[in-house]
Amino acid sequence: MINTYNESNLHNSLKNIFAQRTGGVTEYQAGSYICDVYSPEIITEIQTANLSSLEKKISFLIENHKIEIVFPVAELTVIETWNEDGELVSTRKSPKKEDEFCIFRQITKLYKFVDNYNFSIRLVFVNQKQIRIKTDEKIQLINKSRHFKKNWYKKNKKLLSINKEIVLQSKNDFANLIKDKINFQAFCKTDIEQFARKDAGIIIWVLKRMEIIEQTEIKKRKIYYAIKKGF
Repeated sequence: MINTYNESNLHNSLKNIFAQRTGGVTEYQAGSYICDVYSPEIITEIQTANLSSLEKKISFLIENHKIEIVFPVAELTVIETWNEDGELVSTRKSPKKEDEFCIFRQITKLYKFVDNYNFSIRLVFVNQKQIRIKTDEKIQLINKSRHFKKNWYKKNKKLLSINKEIVLQSKNDFANLIKDKINFQAFCKTDIEQFARKDAGIIIWVLKRMEIIEQTEIKKRKIYYAIKKGF
């Protein structure tokens, strides 16, 4: 079995960029935790996946520090495949493209921190390069995350460019992500699917727990919601 990469070039590049922006130092120890970037004004955590794994770390740090989670959103991914002898096999663009709505998948354990003055999430929309290594035989990863064995594994991710950034630091900011797409008062999961596809269900789940939306009616077996007044 093959292990997946830990800190990628993408992670390190963003860490260095935000250290320069904030005048902070990298790999700073706070209690039992190592912070990606620390300055007296703010702690910056770079997280390329699984934001919910930061729950305990944030709970510890947020009492005395402002914390910003930097989450890269891949608008474009170029996939380079190399063989194990170091020869380039192919280069192509991935058909997958992420948007701002992918953040809802990531905060199922972090939504409780939203509206805390010390907490914010910065979405950094990037173009990236993914490095894959082609193997002679189909393999499983060490974390056993594959449903089926494949004849390649991811070795690295590299930052190509930063396109734009969005900062989410309040419930209003999350509400606005949806309001910008919904032009009517009541909506159902099908309406969310028009712009968020597979994330529609988790978006509704998070917005309900953040108390941004409320159920209004059930019509033709569909549950309808509305954004609460004040948002």
